[in-house]
Parts: sequence; structure tokens; C-alpha cells
Amino acid sequence: MWKFCARLTPAALALMIGGVATLASCKRPETNVGLDLQSAGDLLSAYQTDTLELRLTTVREDSLETDNLSTAVIGRMWHPLTGWHKGSLATQLRLSAPDVNFGENPVIDSLYLSLHYTGSLFGQPAAQRLMVHRLTEPVLLDSTYYSNRDWQMEEADLADDAFQPVVLDPNRDVLIGEDTLSPELRIYLTDEFGQSLLDADPAVYASNTEWTEFLPGLFITPTATGAGDGAVGVDLANGLSELVMHYHNDTDTLIYEFSINALCGRANHFDHDWLGDLAPFNHAENGQLPSNEGLHVFSAAGSKILVEFPDLLELREQPELAVHKAELWLPVSDESLDIDARYPIQDQFFALTVNADGNPVSTPDQNSIGLNINGNYDADTLAYRFNLSQTVQQMLNGTLEDQPIYLVSNRSGISFQGVKLNGPKDHDPTGDQAYRNARLVLTFSH
Repeated sequence: MWKFCARLTPAALALMIGGVATLASCKRPETNVGLDLQSAGDLLSAYQTDTLELRLTTVREDSLETDNLSTAVIGRMWHPLTGWHKGSLATQLRLSAPDVNFGENPVIDSLYLSLHYTGSLFGQPAAQRLMVHRLTEPVLLDSTYYSNRDWQMEEADLADDAFQPVVLDPNRDVLIGEDTLSPELRIYLTDEFGQSLLDADPAVYASNTEWTEFLPGLFITPTATGAGDGAVGVDLANGLSELVMHYHNDTDTLIYEFSINALCGRANHFDHDWLGDLAPFNHAENGQLPSNEGLHVFSAAGSKILVEFPDLLELREQPELAVHKAELWLPVSDESLDIDARYPIQDQFFALTVNADGNPVSTPDQNSIGLNINGNYDADTLAYRFNLSQTVQQMLNGTLEDQPIYLVSNRSGISFQGVKLNGPKDHDPTGDQAYRNARLVLTFSH
């Protein structure tokens, strides 16, 4: 029969497995995710407990690989639980056509970055000062770049002050005189910089190799302070983002476009000024918070959760313990549920471990054919749920020994989203809100 262990320590569990303990409060588990991992005969002696110790720790994510993503996040966004978050972009520009001839006596009329919105808005639409700097190092398509890279660039700001601040709003049309254009993030650059492009040696435009040696790329970033509390997603791969140059010569008025597309080297850059629970992360020596306190998952190389199951070390001594299901429940805190819709929480987490080189890799459950690891937010239960059956089984077998399990945000390199979670002891374990505690629900047999 099924047996449910309402309050079960590792020692008691060991006695039960040996057949010594007498069990009460038995009931059938409420879900069957992962139960097909064992045969039907094994289920006749399956037990379930949700009281094994669970330790959750918020860890600062120092960096994240962000090269060659299809989307960038640009802007300075305020989040009511975690503070200020700044998204910047380093990108190449490519020639739309080589060997361009600008004609006799070319003169700049205007130069602007036209960045195509993805539709993503983080925080609320806002006008803010954006800066553009000329890179002095290349952004290579085949190189690896991390979100905390210190890019080398010229000090001069190429953005034209006459067109600042810029409104970041994917739902707002662009007005040029009496013309209305579809929404785009438009950043005007100085005429001096535009004229320098027209006056460059024609050899610069012979090919993209010569061009990127002349202009390795641009770095687009909001100011560190000042107005603005929103960020937007811009598309870097569909070919609609570009640097547009309007000019005239002795005979004509023309346009030339420098492309930002999937062939451009590019990398996202993130900075955080933490407030609230995560304020200690502003100091380099603070890499994590005390266990089960201030549990936040934030994207953009922000914060992640280290998950530990201390009681499994004691259970490892029990032979042939078969895990039918190990489901991790992570309820969302009221603080996150109570903030308004401009700050939506993530719709999914990913569970990762690390390999021998310390690089993040998928858990055994993620790699199991036909097994749904889940990790999605369930609006009905107000919680994220993970199926970690294979992972916990391998922990008990000793084949996944001493390898940490981290929960990270989906869309981590292309969004500003965060959520605060309840810990395992935030509510009275005997009260009517006990289901709002984080917990591991373990179904097993011997």
C-alpha cells in the first residue's frame, strides 16, 4: 500500500526502510509525475515525505556568457524589490554594400541608430539619456564574451545631445516632422561623427574586414544615474536594426545603411545596483546570502538559487533506495505577488549543475528522454515545480556526489525579470499556510 510520512527525519526513515518503524497517516501521493520510473510492483510499498531538510541559498551570478544572442536589453530599469539594473550592448556594424562611392563633396545630413524593438518592455516606458561610444577593440563573431566584460572604448560620447533623452517604448510611434513611423529605438549621433565616416579613405569601404578595422564597433549604454526606470529588448538578428546615414553630395541626396544582423559580433553587458535583500551583493566579498533568507532569482547575470538536500547524505547509507518521484516546490512570496504587472516574474526556471571544469550543464533529469523536468510557474498553486527524480536518485547512488544544483532564470541573457521565493520555514509547518513553504516531496521505495 501507499504510505505517507508526515514528519520524517532521516533516522526515522532509516528505521522504516529496515522494517522496524510503525507508520501512520498514510495516503496516496497527489501527483504521478515521475512514477513511471519504477515498475508497478514497486509502488505497492512506496512511501512519501515532504519533511526532509531543504536548504536554499541566494548566490550572486558574477557573469553570464552573452555573445551572439539574438536580443539585447538596453536601458536602466528600476525593480521595486531589487534596485537598479542597466543593460548595454557592444556590437559590430557591417557594410550593406562594399566599395561605396559617396560622390563629390559628401556632407552629412543626419546619422542615427535605428534599433528594432522585440516588443519586450521591462519596468515602465521612460525617457532616458543614452550614450554611444566608439569601441577600440573588435567584437568578434567567433569569440566568447561575458556580461561583465570591461570593453575598451573611446571616452567621447557620440550621441547627439539635441535628441536626448530618448523615450524607450516599444508601443510608441516615432514622429519625424509630420511623418509617423513604426516604433523603433532611434538614437541620433553627432554630425561630426557622421562626417568622419564620409571623409574616411575609400579603402575603408572595400570590404567588411577593412571596415571593422576602421570602426571595430559601438557600445550603447544608458547613463549610470538620472531619469529612467525601464529597459527594452531590441532585435540584433533579423537585419532590421542598423546605423542609417543621410547625406548629400554635389549632385544628389542619398542614404547609406550599416547593418546590425546575425553576422555581426555582439555581446550584452549588465550592471546592477542592488537594494533590499540583495544590497550585500554590491560588495565584492559578499557572494551569497544566509541560507533560506532573501531568496531571489534575477535574470541578466543577477542572482540564482543553490539547492541542497542535507538529509540525502544520511539516506545514502540505505541500500537500493528507489526514487519514484522527487518534486521540488518553490512557492512565490507575497512580496512578488503584490507588485504590479509592469514587473512580471519569470515564467520558468532552469535547473543546472556543473561539470568537472566548473561550467554549467543540465541535470540528469533534463537529459532523460521522455521525462518532463517542468520548472514552470504554476499560477494555480503560485509556485514553481521541478521534477528532480533522476537527480535525487543519482545523489543517493553517489554518482552525482558533491555537485551543486542551481536554479536560474530562463531568458537570463535577454531580460530583466526577478522573483522572490518563500523558504522552507517562512510559514508555520502545522498551520494552514504550510503549503506556501518551499519543500521537496519525495516518493520512494526500498
